Amino acid sequence: MTTPIPRDQAILSQSSSELEEAVTRSGLEESPDLRIRLLEGASAKIGGFDLHEFDLAIGGIERHIQLPAAVATSLASKLAAAAKDCPIPASLAIAALGDTNVDFVARRRQGRYFTDSRLALSLASSIREQVLNATSILDPSCGAGTLLIAATLQLGTSAECKAHAIRHLLWGVDRDFLAVRAARTAIASLTDDLEAVANLSRRLLVADSLTSERAWWNKHSIGGFDLVIGNPPWERLRVTRHEHVLGTGHHRHYGDAFHHSQIDEKALLSDRKLTSTYRARISSELTLQGEGESALHRMFLELSARLTSESGALAILIPAGFIKNFGARQLREWLFRNFDVDILILDNRERYFAIDSRFKFIKLLAKRNGKKGGTVHFGTECFGSNSEKAKVKTDFGELKRIQTDLSLPEVRDLFDWKLFTRLRQMYSNFGSTESGWKPQFHREVDMTNDRPKFKNLSDDAKDLPVIEGRMVHHHRVSAKRYVSGRGRRAKWRVQALFHAPLGPQWQIGWDDLRPPIKSRTLETRAGFCDITGQTNERTVLAALIPKGVVCGNKVPTIKFSSDAQAQTWVGIANSFTFDWLTRRSITTTLNFFMLRSLPIPKWDAEGEIFRAIANATQSLADMERSGKQEGLWHVGRIRAKIEVLTASLYGVSVAEFDQMLRDFPLIDQSQPALPGEKKSTITRDLVVASSSDWASPSQMQKAENRVKQARCVGAVPYIPNEHAKIYGGM
Repeated sequence: MTTPIPRDQAILSQSSSELEEAVTRSGLEESPDLRIRLLEGASAKIGGFDLHEFDLAIGGIERHIQLPAAVATSLASKLAAAAKDCPIPASLAIAALGDTNVDFVARRRQGRYFTDSRLALSLASSIREQVLNATSILDPSCGAGTLLIAATLQLGTSAECKAHAIRHLLWGVDRDFLAVRAARTAIASLTDDLEAVANLSRRLLVADSLTSERAWWNKHSIGGFDLVIGNPPWERLRVTRHEHVLGTGHHRHYGDAFHHSQIDEKALLSDRKLTSTYRARISSELTLQGEGESALHRMFLELSARLTSESGALAILIPAGFIKNFGARQLREWLFRNFDVDILILDNRERYFAIDSRFKFIKLLAKRNGKKGGTVHFGTECFGSNSEKAKVKTDFGELKRIQTDLSLPEVRDLFDWKLFTRLRQMYSNFGSTESGWKPQFHREVDMTNDRPKFKNLSDDAKDLPVIEGRMVHHHRVSAKRYVSGRGRRAKWRVQALFHAPLGPQWQIGWDDLRPPIKSRTLETRAGFCDITGQTNERTVLAALIPKGVVCGNKVPTIKFSSDAQAQTWVGIANSFTFDWLTRRSITTTLNFFMLRSLPIPKWDAEGEIFRAIANATQSLADMERSGKQEGLWHVGRIRAKIEVLTASLYGVSVAEFDQMLRDFPLIDQSQPALPGEKKSTITRDLVVASSSDWASPSQMQKAENRVKQARCVGAVPYIPNEHAKIYGGM
């Protein structure tokens, strides 16, 4: 995964350098307080007020260091000039520079990432009408005030309008005193009206929004706020061993083995107790948080929605998991019932945050509707289309009929939405009793908790190989072989399809397995890699798990009533049709809840298509384990046959199949394209050429011709890009 440098951080490099230089020239010991004092000096320059008068207006009692106003203003002169010269509004530049006082570990634990100026301005412009009509605007996790500034800028360039907003409208709450100081400093740069700034100071509150009772909020705004905005913390409320070790000053990579010297068990226990106590203190009014781990963004979303007035609105940036996760279903239902909601899905390719470029989040706008059951608009910017034109409109009732948990699929346009809804309504969910599949999900051994039981490779016949996620690919459990290293720094080697023995990193003793797991290892079952993503080459990677091995927790297994059921499910799961349905609903993990909710044709043990898929799947598994080299084209034809059979089961036409493949742009990227074309389509063409019962004669003939041409230039179907080099000219 790549971790980009945020764009704002890059364009503020000069301003940041000037701040560092001012700190050095002050001759004082570096501290967050000194930095904010220098930012106050820059704010005075930008806003056109006297810093000494500013000190008097806000009381001047908060200084832990006494850097005189004149000195601070002088030292910040170049900083102010750099902030005004950068491509974003100077006040937002000051906010960004002021939002850097939390250390890395604390920022990770709190899920705090300063709000990119583009996102802040985009969010604010989306609710400009509400901003213009608001008498109160609240950010309950205001940080350095970026969103409050962006909202103020929607009122126009007039000094009077900005001063009015600062004097009367803006409210900010943060539990970090330094963040509140930074917010006041940045907002003050918008005006020279120090009386307005003094009024603002009384509405920038140091408090924990989540633990503040309703009576406390009513004291400040009876009846709620006209507009609540926010980019709240995105982290889960938990303490992991990894973060605990980082917090105690140790350096480690995620996935490395823990050394006893790194962990103070008493301190870790104390830290976890404090977190548990804090969770219990959170307002009893947050009753819609559902099951599983406590997610701070969901807590702030519920709080923010409850703090809106009867005709109020909400605008918030939160992880995209909210529209999909099982644990958020209760909150989704309440929100979609009581608000008209507009959701836009974005990813981090534009470097908004210092997180993986593929991470997805949403811009959620909601307005109270005064009735039970609102409208829902949703779309995505991730496909590069006109997001407004591509948005789907539905309502609470229709969405509830299609998605009982009210999760929203990621669809690029109305075509995708219609196809998705048709497939959803055709079949029952995989986990329902009506589907006839009756899957039994299980995680067999845990790669962390069971690590003390793991052994290095040996010849002991009683030791079982441990199958890890990276070993699993379509119809394969030996796609990669362990080489060296541990954790995320472990090295693995890609293995060709044939003559590919298991190459595990670990083994585990038979006697170290719990009885239920022992019985599972005596049976063939289905397994899948649960760490995945929508932007990967493929999302679902499933395989038949042979007897005599045990799977790590990243390879959950599914036990069925018969081998035929397991074989059929693996075949269907590895198809583009099933993968496309999965991509509509997944974030970065394919979990049990997600799989249970996906539509699947009703199981028919005597069904001809089901038997054909089962036989084809078993033949693919046999090829890898037998070591007999049948040929890559033979494998490709079998997989193409499964594709056609699965598409037929779901009632997917060739045209719809082609539309689905838009979601898999990396397929065949490593294969040579036909002359004059930019990209190979060998896998698609082989599928269409595989059955006259599915494709029309003209479609099939055209595809057959393309397959022949592709073979002449050396293209091979169904070869993962990562594996392409090892096959050479085969």
